[in-house]
Amino acid sequence: MNRRAIAAFTLLEVMIAMAILSVSLIVVMRVMDQAALVTQYQGEQILAATLARRKMVDLELAIEKDGFPADAKEECGTFEEDLADEMDQPNGIERFEYCWTLKEVDLPIPMDMLGGSGEGEGSGSGSRGTSAMAGALPGGISPEAIGEQLSKAVRVLTLTVKWKTGELPQELSVSMHLVNMTQAAVL
Repeated sequence: MNRRAIAAFTLLEVMIAMAILSVSLIVVMRVMDQAALVTQYQGEQILAATLARRKMVDLELAIEKDGFPADAKEECGTFEEDLADEMDQPNGIERFEYCWTLKEVDLPIPMDMLGGSGEGEGSGSGSRGTSAMAGALPGGISPEAIGEQLSKAVRVLTLTVKWKTGELPQELSVSMHLVNMTQAAVL
């Protein structure tokens, strides 16, 4: 083989190697770009969960101090407003908002849990018929009264944190059941 043929073959090898290297670099850059987006998304999720945990603790302490409100309650706001006095430099929370609700929980008490059938007891032949005490527990307490009193003592607190990743809206919701037996009358 002459020198010219060897030089042309080497140039072709170099061009093929450059093409393979270019494609490989493009693939690596796309993978790195996706990794950066995933890292940003995970960071936002962690920040949202941290803000939600903090707000839930604040709400729980306020409710413990003041007791349950008479009616359902709902409130919305921004974390930037809530944490303005604690922040000395911006840390990205200005995009995060929240809404929370505190609602009463309906707690039906099934009669079969309490030893009753749930139907009018004594409906067979030879019985006295349905009486006011037929569904009552010992002491004359009705299951309905127990359910009503327990419903006064239990609330569900739901907090939703909202933000945008680019133009895509994101949200994280958490719920907690709170029990305050001082809200219910003593049975």
